[in-house]
Amino acid sequence: MLSSAAGSITNAYPNDYPYGISKMALNMFSQQLHVYVKERGIQVLSVHPGWMHTDMGGAEAPTNPTQSAEGMMDLIEKRTTPEGHFMFVDYTGKDMKI
Repeated sequence: MLSSAAGSITNAYPNDYPYGISKMALNMFSQQLHVYVKERGIQVLSVHPGWMHTDMGGAEAPTNPTQSAEGMMDLIEKRTTPEGHFMFVDYTGKDMKI
């Protein structure tokens, strides 16, 4: 699932309320689905792609979209394995605060 840091309750910030709330709901759903299917060996992740240099992220964003996509592919193909309890991670597999 493609999430965002905006879906973190711990790091909540004002504005973009519908976006943040929808990402928070996605993170909750991802965690629930992960618990439901983990016994079958299925991995479910909610991934923050990083603050990227895009139309949405702006010119000052530090992350290159190619770098983010490569990191997400590493997660999908299980070359990178998240080790946290919650399945909300950034594109490198590092835990994100819920």
